[in-house]
Amino acid sequence: MKIEPIIGEKITLIAAELAHKHIVYEWGAESDIAHRIFNIEDEKFVTYEDFDKDYENFYFDGSQPFLGRGYVVCTKEPVGFISYSAFEAESDTFELDIWLACEAQCGKGYGTEAIKLLGDYLFENFDIKRLLILPSSTNLRAIKSYIKAGFVQQSDETREAMHRKYSNRDEMDENHTLLFRYK
Repeated sequence: MKIEPIIGEKITLIAAELAHKHIVYEWGAESDIAHRIFNIEDEKFVTYEDFDKDYENFYFDGSQPFLGRGYVVCTKEPVGFISYSAFEAESDTFELDIWLACEAQCGKGYGTEAIKLLGDYLFENFDIKRLLILPSSTNLRAIKSYIKAGFVQQSDETREAMHRKYSNRDEMDENHTLLFRYK
């Protein structure tokens, strides 16, 4: 099934393909902004094998759209990656994840527009009520972008309650910020 591009003012979201998987990994784990994405100072902290387990092929081949899907963020060239995934047992919630290819792509509004475009698309095409995103609490630039895109930062109490409910999710800890966008 061919997925039509999602077209915005500055960017277009193109359905990711398996051929994109390795470059998407490099943007997230080996770029000059990888340390901000993962809040880790190690030189190489996410192996391709780990990435491959987290980002199964359905993100790149569209075979399970209710579980998740990835998109390449493009201007005239690819500048980043955004994906959604079903969030645990919360059938009315999708989780978003995004990263840009490098520092040179930051601060241009590409991420904010990608989040708005994909969020609007998901609300229109799936029976969901909210989106969530869990950036590192030190990634203030990203948090600002998410708020611009309509997300609302949740209280520490809400994040802690979610962490208790989903204790298997490291991203629910005090090192992350929980934001929701509602339909």
